[in-house]
Parts: sequence; structure tokens; C-alpha cells
Amino acid sequence: MTSGSAPVGARGRRRTPCGHVPTLTAAVRDREDRKLRISHELAALDRLSDVTRLDVPRLKGNLLERLSNWRGLAMRHVSEARQMLRTLLEGRLVFTPRQNAAARVYEFSGQAALGRLLSGVVLPKGVVAPTRYARR
Repeated sequence: MTSGSAPVGARGRRRTPCGHVPTLTAAVRDREDRKLRISHELAALDRLSDVTRLDVPRLKGNLLERLSNWRGLAMRHVSEARQMLRTLLEGRLVFTPRQNAAARVYEFSGQAALGRLLSGVVLPKGVVAPTRYARR
């Protein structure tokens, strides 16, 4: 054995005072991978906290402003309005004639399904992959 070289184990692998080099290298790699996964998860959680800081009054005002002229919007975009109603409604609308003091009016009723209307809404910045699906 020459001076400066590491001792060789029974199977010819390099040994350090703490153990086999390939085993230690693999352990360091595993720790670095785990550290990287955890840092990505923490970054995703930081982005998720942004979701909790939604300005609800501002969003509500914005939505009400956009919906304020829904009749005019529906009249200008008839096919899109019909498609939205098909998505929103469960079954048909029932129109019932009524006599009002000023004029004859129609009262309508029906069932709405908001679940189908909102089923495509996601917040991609708030999605965190489970650990078992994390890329390595």
C-alpha cells in the first residue's frame, strides 16, 4: 500500500474511516435530492399562501361590474348565452303568465347547478404534487 491512498476493503472497494465511498456517495445524493424536493414543496406552499390573500371585496366588485349588463351581453352573444344557460340549468325553465297591476308579466322558475358551471376552475399556482409523484 502506498502512502496517501485509501485502504482497500475485502472486496476491493475504497474505504474511508467512515465506510465505503459508493455507499456514502449514494447517501449524499439521496440527501441532496430530498433537500431539493423539500425546497420545491416549501416554494409551492409559499405560493399557496398567496391564494389566502385574495381581496374578496375587490373581486366581488369586479364580478358585479362585469355582470351588471348581463341582459345586453346575452342579447349581443346569443349562442354563447344559450350554451351558458344549458350548462347552468338542470332541466327546463317554466314560464307562468301573471297579471301585474301595470302589465301582463311572466314569472319563471327552474333549477340551477353551479357545480357544473364551476367544475373547470382551478388555481394552478396552488397545486402541490404529492411526495410520491415528485420528479427526481
